[in-house]
Amino acid sequence: MDANIVKFPNSLEFILGKNPTNKEETRVFWHMIKDLLTEQMFMASGFEEGGKTVCYKYIPLKEGEIVRVGSFEIKCTEYKEFANGQVVRRKLEVKYSDLNPEKEVSFTVEHVQYAKSTDGDLSECPMNPKIFSNLVRIARKNKKPVIIHCRDGVNRSGAFFADVEWLIQKFGKKTEEGKKMEDIDFVDELQSLRKMTSS
Repeated sequence: MDANIVKFPNSLEFILGKNPTNKEETRVFWHMIKDLLTEQMFMASGFEEGGKTVCYKYIPLKEGEIVRVGSFEIKCTEYKEFANGQVVRRKLEVKYSDLNPEKEVSFTVEHVQYAKSTDGDLSECPMNPKIFSNLVRIARKNKKPVIIHCRDGVNRSGAFFADVEWLIQKFGKKTEEGKKMEDIDFVDELQSLRKMTSS
């Protein structure tokens, strides 16, 4: 599973990755979610885009539906659409059963998917800035690592979520310290983020 950890000055952690595209990647993905104690994840893509499958169906899509992945059983207990169906929020109840009964665990994950635009899927239109800023605001409230994934793990998840959060924290810190706001070089900031994710 391709993923990078980005740690911010306020202790927020984003795990940026690409969509799981097969059964084995999906199994590894769910182990990562369990091991990191993740409570919230964001999917910045559809399962299909431009007529092609870009993400393996690793979650149940509708309320009441169950998906099994290896030792994981994932049930969708809540399904809500926002912004004319562009954003889908699912509450997932997850059970992990190992051969050892003492290792059985249950946990809940909130899955937020920026799935489509009213004009078509995300392959045909840009992300809506208002919706996107609301998603970043939701992600900022987390104390545990937030998993954000998209088609390639870079463009939507990295360039949008991570860079916007980085700039929010940089602006916010300067305001709190009472210092004069300085111009931020977006290219320099993006390069420093890329260095963080390449290690």
